[in-house]
Amino acid sequence: MRMLRQAYASKKKNATKCMFGVKTPRNYQEALAFDKANGNVFWEDATKKEMDQIKAYNTLKDIGKGAKVPSGYQKVYVHLMCANKFDMRRKATLVLSGQLTPQSDDKACSGIASLEGVRTVLFLAELNELQLCAADIAQAYLEANTKERLIIVGGPEFKELSGHTLILIKALHGARTSGNRFAEKLADDLLHLGFFQCQHDPAIWMKDRGDHYEHLCTWVDDLLFASKDPMWLMKALQDKPCGYTLKGVGFPSYCLGADIKRVDKDVVDKGVLTMESTTYVKRSLENYERIVGLKPPKRVSQPMHPDYHPELDTTDIVDSDGRQIYWSLIGMLQWAVTLGRLDIHHATMCMSRFRAEPRQGHLQTVAKTFGYLDNCRSASIKFRTGIPDCSEIEKEQPVEFDWSYICGKVKEMTDPNLPKAKGKSVKASFFIDANLGHDKVTGRSCYGIISMLNLTPIDSHCKLTNAVETATCGSEFTVARIGVDKVLAERYKLRALGVPNDGPACMFGDNKSVVLSSTIPSHALNKRHNFLSYHRVREYIAAAHNGQPILKFLHISGKDNPADCNTKSLPGSEIYRHFKTWLHWVDRSSNSFLHSQSMGSDK
Repeated sequence: MRMLRQAYASKKKNATKCMFGVKTPRNYQEALAFDKANGNVFWEDATKKEMDQIKAYNTLKDIGKGAKVPSGYQKVYVHLMCANKFDMRRKATLVLSGQLTPQSDDKACSGIASLEGVRTVLFLAELNELQLCAADIAQAYLEANTKERLIIVGGPEFKELSGHTLILIKALHGARTSGNRFAEKLADDLLHLGFFQCQHDPAIWMKDRGDHYEHLCTWVDDLLFASKDPMWLMKALQDKPCGYTLKGVGFPSYCLGADIKRVDKDVVDKGVLTMESTTYVKRSLENYERIVGLKPPKRVSQPMHPDYHPELDTTDIVDSDGRQIYWSLIGMLQWAVTLGRLDIHHATMCMSRFRAEPRQGHLQTVAKTFGYLDNCRSASIKFRTGIPDCSEIEKEQPVEFDWSYICGKVKEMTDPNLPKAKGKSVKASFFIDANLGHDKVTGRSCYGIISMLNLTPIDSHCKLTNAVETATCGSEFTVARIGVDKVLAERYKLRALGVPNDGPACMFGDNKSVVLSSTIPSHALNKRHNFLSYHRVREYIAAAHNGQPILKFLHISGKDNPADCNTKSLPGSEIYRHFKTWLHWVDRSSNSFLHSQSMGSDK
């Protein structure tokens, strides 16, 4: 087994490495060989730029050629890590072999904002008419001093310092605590500038501006700032005492793999902020051709055939190379979902379950999902800030009841330390659905939840339940209970970001029996195994905050419920009908959810 592991590690180490379709060297010697073969100096220039920056930041202290390791210091190795950027720039980074150093008890870490948090900040910027500005901190780790006692011996890329013993002064990439040291320095500088951390997501920083808050998302060394005048922060970070070197300062046209831009062609939505994955999908299709060696299959109109059940697939199990391909393809689909491709969420969830032992049929189905993306490359989330009109739906619901004699005076728990709400108010809405017996082998149901802020989809959930339900009522109550948890989490997030809640959140479900059971106090529970879900939903329908209910559970028709796409493999026409409002260009003349879902077919 040891020999097999060594052989596998050797194969992985010596395998051809490609990024964005360009062959990438594994070390400095191979980089020079690539330049010689290609008749250029791309990698040599990238290496020189990196080494010049290492010198400019006084990263290393020279104690002489062939000097002995000082007492208390540990010798480690360095190597160049080469990468191709999305715009075909070459990037070389000097990296330490930090895995050879002892584990650290340091608990600090670099902040990484969630994509949901980034979308929320983009939405709030659009809502409060703030400007967006992105920036990248150049050589971020070298801005901080290290606490680790390490030395290295210079290699050929160090030129005149080759063979010299060098003491590490700055937090170089690869050291165990480099990210911690940079995070501490950035946090100290932001606190000095008057920012404070969001209690919901510590990687989002806030600054009080009187009638609104400014929000700063951090992704290690990448910054996304929403402000009426974002350049003040960029200037403050570059001036003393911060002294950072910023790159790419300006509107975040490409952020974390997503294209961010404003509509300039559509008449109705002209000027609306959008977040799309077109560039990422294009590169994913190129990577598909490189990994599989074939073009994506014929373009199809649906991510997965409605009659296909991957758990019943009995085709041959793929070999180790096929498994690696499957992992790569599933990873690309999952990030596309993270960037907002809600239309492939259900197919991606279904196929992700078989990563441990995929079959030929699974691999072919994933390939068809890429065929769907090839057929529908352009889909973008629209940050529409209008308050949704739910009046027509509410007219059909039961009247409000007095719950005090059943649940008592239930109140929503709030944190008094959260910031005061400022800016324009936001209405949170949730679409929920469940599919009984989704898995034909285990009998487990599938649930789907789509979270909305005003008319903008912010997050999507698609998952199998943890236990088997024996009736539709049970699976729908399970997703209702999970939906209630999402409502409470969303309300807390908005408060932590200093956002006013516009009345109660609305949760829409298409099972009328569950809605009535939850919203009418006199209704009795029929199935005892739904006991906890039943009372969890009813308690928070009864709960109030400042005299107002915090949740309304409303019934809508199944044909109007977009969460249906998260629980079933639907035909492409049905997926388009549900998501055309949020992902495709359609004339919108109403803020009603139902109106937007039932407007016929548009080009």
